Amino acid sequence: MSLAVPHSPHVRAAALRSSVERSVASHLHAESWLTGMPLVTYFNGVDATPFQSARAAYLATFDRTATASRTFEDVMGTIERYDTFADIVSGMATVRLAATVVTTDAAGRTERQPTARRVKVFFGNWEPEVVDEEVKPGVWRSGGDLALIDIDVSRA
Repeated sequence: MSLAVPHSPHVRAAALRSSVERSVASHLHAESWLTGMPLVTYFNGVDATPFQSARAAYLATFDRTATASRTFEDVMGTIERYDTFADIVSGMATVRLAATVVTTDAAGRTERQPTARRVKVFFGNWEPEVVDEEVKPGVWRSGGDLALIDIDVSRA
């Protein structure tokens, strides 16, 4: 994955880039598979945030019998903005992604389709993580409730 980072006096670009790359890779991995690969489970517990519940519902729509494999190629990302919070050492990166989704159906036919999306990566008390995803311009999976107070906890 290639990632462009705007200048930010608050965050070192290399550390930001590396953290965002890991978070986005994990996010895309949950909706990727190869033939015979076990299903990647996704958190959808009782205390799930609105985004986590919506994301789990989205992932449940994939038909792994009709689509034998689904991967991403040529993933490119741009950090559009990085917002910091005055009271805590945390931040939120808004990342624009472009990639090619490669799917192979049960008959072995492969299709490549460009995709673009935006995600929000939260840098809180734990590993940075994707906490929202734009499903169409101006509409986010979380419905506007990032539930950061529920996410910014020590999971150690």
